[in-house]
Parts: sequence; C-alpha cells; structure tokens
Amino acid sequence: MRIPGPITGDLEGDVSIAVLIIALVLLLRALDKKSPRAQRWGAFLMGVGVLSIAIALYVDAQQNALPYLNAPVDSEQAAIGQTIYNQYCMDCHGMDGRGITDPYGRIPPDLTTHIFQHDDAYLTFTIANGQGRMPGLKNLLIKSQIDAVIQYVRVMAKQELGAR
Repeated sequence: MRIPGPITGDLEGDVSIAVLIIALVLLLRALDKKSPRAQRWGAFLMGVGVLSIAIALYVDAQQNALPYLNAPVDSEQAAIGQTIYNQYCMDCHGMDGRGITDPYGRIPPDLTTHIFQHDDAYLTFTIANGQGRMPGLKNLLIKSQIDAVIQYVRVMAKQELGAR
C-alpha cells in the first residue's frame, strides 16, 4: 500500500517534487560565476545526479499512482449506478465526479482519480460508512447498488481521463 502525500496524493510523488527542488537549487549554484570553477562543476554534477533521482521517483510514482486504472467495468451495472449516483452523490461530487465547492470553499475528493487509486473493498466501505464530511449510505443502499455506483464512477472517470 502506498502512503498518501499532501501535494500529489502519493508520498513518493511529493518526495520527487522536493528532490527536484533540491536539484534545481544545485543547478542554479552551478551558474554562480562568483564561486570557484571546481565548486560550480561539482554543483552541476550533483544537480544532474539529484535531478535523475527526482525523475526516477516521479516516474515510479506515476506508474503506481493509479493501480486500478484498468479495472474491469460492467456497462449494465454502470447504467444502474448512474441513476443511483445522480440521486445520492451528484450534489457534492458533481456531474463529472470532480467535486463541487461548498459554501465554505471545500471540495470533496475528485472521484475521477480516487476511483483508480483504491480497490473495490475500500470503495465499498467508504460509500457504505462515509468518510470525512461524506455520510455513509449503508442504510440507503444495498451492496449491489454500491457496486453499481462504483462501476458508474469508473466509466465516468475513464471518460474524464479521455477528455483531459
């Protein structure tokens, strides 16, 4: 299981950004004409090395960021799920799943990425029991309806990814 991060949603992705910043600082030091040539050359080589680490971390984070991107989708269930989503989820998550800003400036999680970051068990648990400001729907929906919503959100999210 990957650890979530505050910037990219993945700690490894966040670390890659921090390492990239360090690499840029080193590369900028290499441009400082006031420093001795050997020191600038060392800063350049270290900057390139650190930059390659940042790129490797970022590529790895991206490859693992959406482990459920190719999860199978049941079109019939998705059609049923759309009706349920429209009734219970659309007011907060929006027609496109990206979330609607509430009066306090808060936006619920973007379902178009979250659906690919979690397995069915996690998604089912979250829909049933709620999370954060999201209320649980276990008293309103049965398991097959929750499964249908998951299928619909997968279809919607894949369409959103195609549109980006």
